[in-house]
Amino acid sequence: MKWPDLRKSDTVARIGGDEFVVLLPETSLAKDAVNTAQKIVQAFSKPFSVDGHELNITTSIGIALYPENGRDMEDLLKSADSAMYFAKEHGRNNYKLAED
Repeated sequence: MKWPDLRKSDTVARIGGDEFVVLLPETSLAKDAVNTAQKIVQAFSKPFSVDGHELNITTSIGIALYPENGRDMEDLLKSADSAMYFAKEHGRNNYKLAED
C-alpha cells in the first residue's frame, strides 16, 4: 500500500484499537481535508497481502475542522468521531465532514 502523500507538518497517530488520527495543521479548507480523506480511502480500497493471506480492510473517516467544529482537541475529536460513525453507518469506505 502506498500511503497518501503527507507533508512534514502532518501527523498520523494511533489513538487506540483501530482508530487513528491524521492531523493536518496547515489545512484550513474543507476541500483540502476531503482530498486527503479521499486519498486515504483509495489507498485502503485494495486488498493487503500478509503472510500469503489477502486481507480486505474498510475505512471510515470523520473530518473536523478548527475552529468550526471545535476550539480544543477534545471537541474536535468528538466532532470527528460523530462524523466517522455517520460514515460507518452509511456504507463504510467513505468520509463525512462534521456538522457545524
